[in-house]
Amino acid sequence: MDEYFKLYDVTSRAIKSCDLRIRVGGPAICGVDDEHWMRSFLEYCLEKKAPLDFFTRHSYDTEMPEKDGRYVYQKLRPHEGFMSEPKQSRAIIDSFPEFKGMEMHITEFNTSYSPLNPIHDTNLNAAYIARLLSELGDTCASYSYWTFGDVFEEAGVSFTPFSGCFGLLANGMIPKPTYWTFVFYKNLFPTAVAKNEHFIVTKSNEGDLRGIAWNPVEGHRMKNNCVFHLT
Repeated sequence: MDEYFKLYDVTSRAIKSCDLRIRVGGPAICGVDDEHWMRSFLEYCLEKKAPLDFFTRHSYDTEMPEKDGRYVYQKLRPHEGFMSEPKQSRAIIDSFPEFKGMEMHITEFNTSYSPLNPIHDTNLNAAYIARLLSELGDTCASYSYWTFGDVFEEAGVSFTPFSGCFGLLANGMIPKPTYWTFVFYKNLFPTAVAKNEHFIVTKSNEGDLRGIAWNPVEGHRMKNNCVFHLT
């Protein structure tokens, strides 16, 4: 922790010395003692007067992995467990008067944090992510799905489609189910008129309606997973 804080301090000052318009932020924490890291980071920035324009974190939503051959398998946490992380982060940031209301960006999020988990290639992933997209904007300035494609080097690049990697696109530019979740959201209208844990409905300036509904079901009923685009 001390070494990271020092690295952030030196780096952020170097960037600002080149151009004050360049925005900097951190600490991109992801699980494991979140609250201690977040509070300590903000306290450090206050004490050292380190530049801080926005706050970042990562969020994933699976329990500990069980390895089976090449792959790992993980149960999803309840939706409320995932959403508690950005809400907690928002509350911690706002507890500092100097940082109250500061932008928070989730620079990585997904179901599993492993690039060897088949859940990434499933309808379940698409349906689970659909609800997250309807709620993350309530606390976050932006939230970036991890990742765009399966050509990902951290655990070695996979050379076959549907290898369990993070991407919206499998090798060969094949769209996965979650890719279509993002397509559905892109086609929504600007104004939300109704939203709950099962759907979101939006309206155009002309009064037309478009919505999305989802039904994530984990376990032996995975065939029931679906995302609907309603026009």
